[in-house]
Amino acid sequence: MCSPNNSKKKNKEVKLAETHPNQHVRQLNNFHTLMGFVVGFNSCSVARLRHTFADVDEQHTRLMKQAEEVMSPTGSYKSYRHIMQNMPSCPALPYLGVYLTDLTFIEDGNVNEVNGMINFEKRTLVHKTISLVQQHQQLSYPFPCVEPLHTFLAELPTLLEDHLYKLSLRREPRADALQPQAGAGAAAGRSVSASTLDSKKEKEKKKKKDKSSHK
Repeated sequence: MCSPNNSKKKNKEVKLAETHPNQHVRQLNNFHTLMGFVVGFNSCSVARLRHTFADVDEQHTRLMKQAEEVMSPTGSYKSYRHIMQNMPSCPALPYLGVYLTDLTFIEDGNVNEVNGMINFEKRTLVHKTISLVQQHQQLSYPFPCVEPLHTFLAELPTLLEDHLYKLSLRREPRADALQPQAGAGAAAGRSVSASTLDSKKEKEKKKKKDKSSHK
């Protein structure tokens, strides 16, 4: 998406990236991967590509916004938690970040012992949080392992953020890089004016010299 080559092709890839993966992972209740798409599209290297996103039609943009609403951290991931609580018994891949955060708060916000006795309330909270994840592990997706697709997805290459941002700048350079700097323009103007003035002075001196010689 950040590649500067073939703008029309890249805009088509944006539509595919926004439509097919988001729709499919949502239908499969794969919230962990859905969050990956949301984070990727909102990274600084991608989110700054305003002209590229302007070529994406409203339908595809709306799909991305729906994914952002589902995985929004607002209200401690209220929308996501509501979906998970009302989900029927079916395979799902929860977004683990929510449960890891819950476990951290439970650990930091509750003592291990109360009056020298085990704090079973804390252990109950930990059990409930882990159970929310485990209940979806009891049901597996009916997908066979297909090679070489499985290996390809498992070994996808990754790019560092610095490299991604350089590609992003090649795709859409900064606005100030496309405009001449005001200071440079003013300096150039002063340089031209000074040269013109010097040229006039030289001509006047030459005329005076010629008049003196004729006398």
